[in-house]
Amino acid sequence: MGYPIADQSKHVYFGMIRLPEGKMSTRKGRVILLEEVANEAFDRTRQLVEARTHVSSAEEIENLVRQVAVGALKWNDLKADPRRSIIFDWDAMLSMDVNSAPYVKYTYARVSFIA
Repeated sequence: MGYPIADQSKHVYFGMIRLPEGKMSTRKGRVILLEEVANEAFDRTRQLVEARTHVSSAEEIENLVRQVAVGALKWNDLKADPRRSIIFDWDAMLSMDVNSAPYVKYTYARVSFIA
């Protein structure tokens, strides 16, 4: 197309993102906007933090919620094989089991107190 950046550009394949109930479709109205994903991640993480921690300060809770929610969203993208479809599942993303950001952050916090 004649753009100078074309010689430096590289296509990066990214699989289709699906929901547990099936694939997204703009024609059928089955899409999720990034702002909605972020807000839902904060809400779900806030419930997780309030149920599992003894932090009393509202500022500390919000800081922890932000760290865990953003970490969970990033971890969910980075753990996926870009050549395959990604199943976007809230329960798996915010799980306290292996291979999730909340689990890794919790494990790091626990290990930090050992020394």
